[in-house]
Amino acid sequence: MSRSISLTLIGLLIIGCAAFDPKLAYRNAYFKAYPQTDPAMRADIEQGRIKTGMTREQVLAAWGDPSNRVQYDDGTEMWTYRWYESDAISAFEKVTTLHFDRHGTLENISIIKMN
Repeated sequence: MSRSISLTLIGLLIIGCAAFDPKLAYRNAYFKAYPQTDPAMRADIEQGRIKTGMTREQVLAAWGDPSNRVQYDDGTEMWTYRWYESDAISAFEKVTTLHFDRHGTLENISIIKMN
């Protein structure tokens, strides 16, 4: 009986680890902290859409942790996200750089597609 319970617990642990999505954890935490989030903003976050004017917390809830973060002395930040994509013809890397002002508001989005 204890072996059956142990195997069940191990199986649940493996399934739980495989199913863990950091973006989902950020989203849940964000919506718990800000339950009155505007419905349009909530939809953007749930669909993984970002736009200028979002806060750092909203971007984390939409996209999760960046590949790289740089904090400058003036309080601004630059975050970089990297994705590797392919289609029927080629594979490429897409690099998205986000610039936040000193108040933590997203002010610029730059996207570069590299072959």
